[in-house]
Parts: sequence; C-alpha cells; structure tokens
Amino acid sequence: MTASLSSPIVVVGAPRSGTTLLAESILGKHPEIVYWNEPSYVWKYGNAYRRSDVLKKEDATAEIVQVIRKRFSKFLARHEGRRFMEKTPANALRMPFVLDVLPNAQVIHVVRDGRDVALSASREWRGGGSQALDSREKRRAAWPKRVWKMMKDELDLTNRVQSPWDVIELPAYARRFWGFLRRQSMGASSVPWGPRFPGLKSIRKHYSLLETCALQWDLCIRHARNGCRRLPSSQYHEVRYERLIDTPQEKVVEIVDFLGIDATPSLIDDLTDAVVTRDLPEWRGTLSMRTLRPIEDLVASTLLEFGYSLSE
Repeated sequence: MTASLSSPIVVVGAPRSGTTLLAESILGKHPEIVYWNEPSYVWKYGNAYRRSDVLKKEDATAEIVQVIRKRFSKFLARHEGRRFMEKTPANALRMPFVLDVLPNAQVIHVVRDGRDVALSASREWRGGGSQALDSREKRRAAWPKRVWKMMKDELDLTNRVQSPWDVIELPAYARRFWGFLRRQSMGASSVPWGPRFPGLKSIRKHYSLLETCALQWDLCIRHARNGCRRLPSSQYHEVRYERLIDTPQEKVVEIVDFLGIDATPSLIDDLTDAVVTRDLPEWRGTLSMRTLRPIEDLVASTLLEFGYSLSE
C-alpha cells in the first residue's frame, strides 16, 4: 500500500443514518482530512454492471485493488491534508471487500434508529430528499435543482474516466440516472433507491415502502458490523447518531481520539458548529402504531441488538 494511504478513514452506515453529517459537515472540515464524498464508481470499478452493490472479499482482485488504491492516492495528492476519508453508504454491504482494498482503514460506523432511517429513506425513494414532498406542486418546485446537481456530478468525467474500462462502464450508470429522474419527476417509489442488495425489488413488491426501507436498514447495519467483527478496537468504532446530535462535542472528541488526530477545543467548536440539536426520535410523532407495528415486527431483533427499545 502506498504511504499516502497508510491509514485511510472509511465512514459507513445505512443511508440516512447521519453519515453525511459526520463525514462532510464535521470531520471533513478538519485540516488533516481530505474527504471524498461517495466515490461509488471507484468502489464499483470492474463490477459496475452487477445488479447489486454486494461485493465479497474474493471480488477484490489484484487489478481492482491496485486501481482503487491508485485513484484514492491521486485524489489525496491533489488536496492539502494527510488523511484520506471517504463515505459510501453501499459499502455497508461489502466491508470484507473494502477492508481487502484498504486493510489499514479506520472504520467509523454510524448507527441510527432504524425507524427514523426508514422514515427518512422513504422520502428519498419518493424523490423528496430529506423533506416529505407529498404534493405534486412541491415536487415540481424542488426537482429541477436536484436534477441539475445530479447531472453535474454525472457529467463530470475528470475523475471518472481514466482508462478504457471506465468508458465501457459508463452506460451502467445511465440506468441509475434514469431512475433518479423518475423519482424526482414522478415520485416513483417503485424505483430502488440506496444500497442495492439481492432481492430488493421483490421485497418492494411485497412490502410497504416503510417496511422496505426498514429491511434495507436492517441488512446494511448488520452487514456493516459483521463485516468488521474481526477488526481491533483501534480500527473499528461505532457512533450512535442520536448521541452525536445530543452531545456533539463529547462525541467528536471521542472520534478524533479514536482517529489519533489533533483537535484543540477551538477546533472542536468549529467542527461541531453545523450540528443542530433536535427532538429525537422523529418516528414517535410521525408514525401511527398501525404503521409502526409491522416495521418493528420485521426488524425488532436488530433494533434490540443495537440498543434501541421497542415502542410500548
């Protein structure tokens, strides 16, 4: 492994768990850290046409490992800072693969109540982002801005196209963009969103949207923990989203200590100034018991395993 990637940071978690808050809004502001937000196509190099985001340890061939490391190293070299950090929610489904590529990575697993995750993720499935855009008028007003940003990201080929194989894989992402357009313009919740696992489409056909999102959370959170189970405490750290929101300075001090990076009290203040305290959990005031019960029936064991209580 190149010296520049001697101790990379991987932030992982089910989508809508607070990984963006931690990676982009907090740690990404640290002067030692160079942050790359969701380089999904890098992780999927050589596997872009697979129907799911699951990758196993054996999928990390020597060529694929070399390409991914090289691209992360080049990204790091173009920026100031000594520690590379990335955040890709789909990595929750492929941590053995990730750790074969970056065996010395320090992994931060962000954990959030699955009921809140399901509620937030369901809005993404309907094309509303973090807000509930239930009316056609609200969706029409919001979607052009989101589509424009997505187009800019997808058409920026500076980082994406660096070899003939990258050109071959480009059409694989057109389908993803088409699904994004359908969600944004029509709120088509039948179009899969977030980490794709085998059987996701079938689950969506047989379960409600909230139940589907809860099962997606369940699979991601368990795979992330299980995929890191052999790591020592110096490499794996779980962060509860609710505690990060409630006591941000305390939790960020804990995280920077885990990472072994310097942080003065004034820097901790700067890193946490984007954290907004709010009432949690959201699901208590939003989901009726009739809606909540089937969700808890599906993921009760995982909620309890990760320290969350069931509704009374």
